[in-house]
Formats: sequence, structure tokens, C-alpha cells
Amino acid sequence: MSENASQTIGWQGITLNVPEDWAVTGFGGDVRNGTLRVDAGGRESKTAPSGLEVRWIDSKKAQTEGLLQDRLKLLLKAVEKAAHKEKTQAETWTGTVTAKRHEDRPAEIAFRWSTSSSASGRIWYCETCGRIVITQVYGPGGARFLDSAGQILSSIGCHGSEVGWRTWALYALETQAPAEYTLAGQQVLNIHLQLRFNKARAEEALIIEQWSLANVQLKNMYLDEWFEVKAGTSLSHVKYEKTEEEIDGHSVLALSGKKSGIIYWLSDGLRDLMRFRIPATRYEAMVWECPDSNKAYLIQCVSRRSERDLVREIAGRTRCHAR
Repeated sequence: MSENASQTIGWQGITLNVPEDWAVTGFGGDVRNGTLRVDAGGRESKTAPSGLEVRWIDSKKAQTEGLLQDRLKLLLKAVEKAAHKEKTQAETWTGTVTAKRHEDRPAEIAFRWSTSSSASGRIWYCETCGRIVITQVYGPGGARFLDSAGQILSSIGCHGSEVGWRTWALYALETQAPAEYTLAGQQVLNIHLQLRFNKARAEEALIIEQWSLANVQLKNMYLDEWFEVKAGTSLSHVKYEKTEEEIDGHSVLALSGKKSGIIYWLSDGLRDLMRFRIPATRYEAMVWECPDSNKAYLIQCVSRRSERDLVREIAGRTRCHAR
């Protein structure tokens, strides 16, 4: 897997580098306990990996190598049991990780298994994020497979290199959001990707969106007109001002305003006051088109105080074209 043909995948603090034709095919859980599945595109290869799965588990206490070995034994026992049902033989192997790149992993074990299919994996405990991570790269087995699988496994991280930020990357979207914002929902379509985050209380929200085929999306429309169509109900009761900024060589439409009006205060605003909460009335947004990638982006934030700098920071951390 050459560097030029790779892409970054990021989900719930997990990051990894895989070939550019691979895609996320499944995910579940949350930042504490969850799974991520990524599969190769195209025809099945006789030498290259076909996909991988990452599973993470919250750990209330530090894990020693012995405790990880116990978990790994259960995994490999399940492999042997499945092989027995298929009337095939299971071969398993465990060993140390020779090229230790992560000092915050006091315990890390490499393993492999082979039945009618094969996998190369690792299990570790991370002191920084407090999670046990189990990852397996699937494929046909053999020396070339193990070499490619090793490159992928060594690329996997379980927390960002920058404290306080998490990378979110899939389907050509590569962005970052503050770790204090948790994923509340997502929409994944062929031309539209939306990630919705909440901060502590549900009324404070962050939404990051990407559209492909921007030249078709914005056909015969100005950027502010297109924004009003796409923002939809999020603009209900919002009075905002428009300005223009430049970020990463793009002209960006910035919007800043506040929720107001009788209808708002009789619904959401009054509800928050009755719960002794400061209403989330501040609205900030940035929208731009990237001709190089033929994509359009929209970042929106609803909060209790102005987060204009945060929205600008996220826009700057959103990679919309090759640099």
C-alpha cells in the first residue's frame, strides 16, 4: 500500500490508513464501546487484504498483557469453534509487537489465525483513551498479505495526536471536531454526508455536511441562496448577518446570528428557562464550494454563546482538496 494510494478513515477517535478504494461499510456503538468495518472495493484479491474490523471496549481499569491474553484466548477459541463447524482446521499464533510506536500502550499483542480464510490482528490497551482495542485485517493469508496487513495495523490510532480534537473521515470527508462534542447521528448517502454532534446538553449542536457534485448542486444558484435551501429548518427563528471570509484559498460565506421571536420563546426558549438552562440561541455557520474536489461544505453550530471562532477552526481543519 503506497502512501499516494491511501486514505484516512476516522471514527469515534479511531484513525487508520487504508487503500483509496476502500470504504466504510458498517459502524455501531459510541466512543466508549463500538465497532467499525471497512472493506476493499473491486474484485477479491489472492494476495491483498479484503477488509478490516476494529472493536473498542471501555476499560474501567488498566489492562496488563496477561488480561489481554485472556481476552485473546476467547477470540481464538471462537475461531477454532467456527472452523470445527465448517470441518476445517484452525491455525492460530500470538506474539509481541516488534515495532512499538505507541508509548501509551503498555500492553499490546499481535495475533494471526487461519481457517478457510485468514486474519492478522492486534489487541491493545491505551492509557490515554482508556479503551481496549481489537483490530483484525482479513484476507487470503501469505507473505504479501501479511506485509500489507502489517502496514494497515501499524497505522491505526485510537485517539487524536492533538489533545481535545477527534478526526472524522469517511467517503472523502476529512474533518475534525472537538472531543467534547459527541456524535448524535449521521446521514450517509451517495452525494450527501451529514454528521450531527451534541455538546453536553442536547440543545447545543454542531453539524458538519458535505455534498458531492457541487457544480450540479449549485447550478443557477448563488451560494447564499443554496445555503438557505440546504439549512432548512435550522434557520427557523434565526436572524443572521452574512459576511465573506477566505479559508484555505476558498471564499467562504460566514453567517452569524441569534434565535429570537415570540414563536421561539414560547417553544424552545421557554422550555429551557423552565429547566433552569441558558437557552442555546447563538447561531454560527460557514458554507463554501471547493471547485478542485467539486464538493460543497456546510458547518453549523447552535450554542449558548458565540462559537464563531470554533466554526472557523473546524472549517480550517476540513480537508476539501489535496494540499
